[in-house]
Amino acid sequence: MPMSRRAFCAFAALAALAPASAAAQETPSGRPVPRYESLKFNDVLGREGPSFDHPILWRYVRRGVPVEVIAETVDWRKVRDPDGATVWMHKRTLDSRRTVVVRSSRPAELFRRPDADAPVIAVADPGVLFALERCDGAWMRVDGARGAGWIRSENVWGATCAAAG
Repeated sequence: MPMSRRAFCAFAALAALAPASAAAQETPSGRPVPRYESLKFNDVLGREGPSFDHPILWRYVRRGVPVEVIAETVDWRKVRDPDGATVWMHKRTLDSRRTVVVRSSRPAELFRRPDADAPVIAVADPGVLFALERCDGAWMRVDGARGAGWIRSENVWGATCAAAG
């Protein structure tokens, strides 16, 4: 059965939009945006725009701090830091290693298992950094200077874990 002119025009319009929306999701790095990364060095500059000519807004002095990449160019990444500041950083200053920082208003407990009834094995103060090993719903398996354990994802910033089930 032949397609009506109206149906053909609607189909052609949708087909024309499909490649554009797919291209809009591509990034110069080929990685999704937004995503989390971490600072590669102890001294990283956050700039107002994506070039060395832009003014420095922030100097970050702690390796491993997680940042959220929210946009990118070939050489620059627009990031949001744990305090919500948005700056541009050169791609070589970022590391794909995943970290999280304790952002709760009080110390956060680390558990032996991803279960609130499991034994508490450590307590982490706000600002403590952990390497992220994996997610399990509302829980994250983390490793830090004093050991590894499970922490509730609501107590840290630097990753998003999908809820189980």
